[in-house]
Amino acid sequence: MSLEKFCQTHPASAELRGIMEDKKARDGHSCRSLIGLLALDIAQAGGEGMRELTRRFSHSEVAMRFDSESLSSIDPETRDALNRHHAAVVFGISVVNIEDILCEGEFDIRQWCDRYNMAISGTPFRGMFPEIGTKGKDVERLTREQQLFLSSCASRDKTLLIFFDEGRKSLPVGLKSILEQPGRLRQIRSSVFPIYSERARFLVG
Repeated sequence: MSLEKFCQTHPASAELRGIMEDKKARDGHSCRSLIGLLALDIAQAGGEGMRELTRRFSHSEVAMRFDSESLSSIDPETRDALNRHHAAVVFGISVVNIEDILCEGEFDIRQWCDRYNMAISGTPFRGMFPEIGTKGKDVERLTREQQLFLSSCASRDKTLLIFFDEGRKSLPVGLKSILEQPGRLRQIRSSVFPIYSERARFLVG
């Protein structure tokens, strides 16, 4: 399911709430909110789109990094589409982890990386590993001040988009380091925000 198919199967209308509630009941996601399920679906759509776009590529034993240098040899149209779908993967997984952070008061970067690596499996791109930005710690506990601030942000914006803007300042270091990679937030805001926000509003009203 690419982002295009995601938009077809997840209509930006009141009908979406029923679709997501059925999915929650059917797939046993009792602990995940409808917003979290929407984020999971958009991450899955991004990964499937990446697989579709790279199906014709030569998959060597050495995986490519997902960066501007590796993408420079790809034609511009495919490169732009890959960037959009990759942004959907990073965004969706991050929203799911933010929901977990709000519930558990900690961020496990191994869990983020496992979800990311699963989402991009079957593509020629290299997975992500937990050594980034955590100062040697896989699990970061939130301070009391962080918890209060993040809870306040979530209560003001139940779509959780606030955490990709002003709420980002109190996110755990590991998650911030992922989101603040060069060009990443700009791509997420331009490619994924419009699709997600148009639909999320029907799940939080």
